[in-house]
Amino acid sequence: MAVQSARHFSPERQKIQCKGDERQREGGLKLICRKQQNQGYQDIQGYQDHRLHHQQRLSHSIEHLHAE
Repeated sequence: MAVQSARHFSPERQKIQCKGDERQREGGLKLICRKQQNQGYQDIQGYQDHRLHHQQRLSHSIEHLHAE
């Protein structure tokens, strides 16, 4: 997705995106975001998985907005 290039992802931005997601979604994702943040992204593979998860969700959210 052109809007979100890899270099724009940092833990600080992730936290902002997680908080935005928490307002829209309830349940599991909120817990995943908090858990990831609490670990401080010590596990880089976990961070990359989390980042990919958000890229996919973000692109889905944008598609959803356009569809409405």
